[in-house]
Amino acid sequence: MSEPSPLRPATVVQLGRGGDRVAADILTILSTRGPLTSAEQYTVVDMLHKAFEAPLTTTAANLVPTKTLALLQSIANATTDFTLRTQIAETQTFVQNVKVVPPSQPTTPAVIMTKMPFDATFNPATDVVQPSN
Repeated sequence: MSEPSPLRPATVVQLGRGGDRVAADILTILSTRGPLTSAEQYTVVDMLHKAFEAPLTTTAANLVPTKTLALLQSIANATTDFTLRTQIAETQTFVQNVKVVPPSQPTTPAVIMTKMPFDATFNPATDVVQPSN
């Protein structure tokens, strides 16, 4: 992405494993509140991009960006900000071209999360676990 990320480095590591699950969680949160502010729109687009940078999910369904693409399109329809629309287009292209690691070539996650970082009860000390080797 061309703009600086509004996310903290610890959050980036945690999002980088979520895939489409991140969009599903964001959509759940959005169903209980009003529309996103301009700053929140930028943050959500960045979160969705980061969620597919190193996807390692528990289900293959999370590697298919169905909810991510729908959420990105929804944000694009709600803004006239040229820079944001450009970032949305870049993210749409990126998530559609993510290379999936076949199941025969497993990878080891950097961390295991028990909650998403934007969950109100998220605590990095207890919700992020280093895997044992």
